[in-house]
Amino acid sequence: MEDEITPPEQQPESRDFRNLRESKEAIEAENVALKATLLKRTIKDAGFNPETPIVGMIAEKFVGDIGDVKAFAEHATALGYQATPVNEQTTTQQQVDLLQQRGDTLRDAATPAEPAGDIKSQIAEAEAAGEWDKARSLMNRAVLDSAAR
Repeated sequence: MEDEITPPEQQPESRDFRNLRESKEAIEAENVALKATLLKRTIKDAGFNPETPIVGMIAEKFVGDIGDVKAFAEHATALGYQATPVNEQTTTQQQVDLLQQRGDTLRDAATPAEPAGDIKSQIAEAEAAGEWDKARSLMNRAVLDSAAR
């Protein structure tokens, strides 16, 4: 009897090779997802809306470096699609301004319009007006303020 040799595609796969193959597939899937995320960020930074179909078609034809904002904008311009490119410094400054405005709004909302007088007089006014929740809140604040001192 002769020993039969099975072709490589029919041989059982070892556990190590199976683990390597599965790891490779997982890494490739993660790489595809990261490239898609980077491409979306590049499209946004170039001043385009990544959700529009025309930009999706432009992105499919783009062969440059995925993270190169200038190259993507030039590619889109060459295809006849215009957008107003946004540089990173402007975007960052706009975000800082927006955060400052939100902080100012919150500060204004948290600061009472009239100056806070004596806490005891405020408690007495709230009790006289029948605002028991406000009176209790002021009492709690007075206790916390005295404990903090």
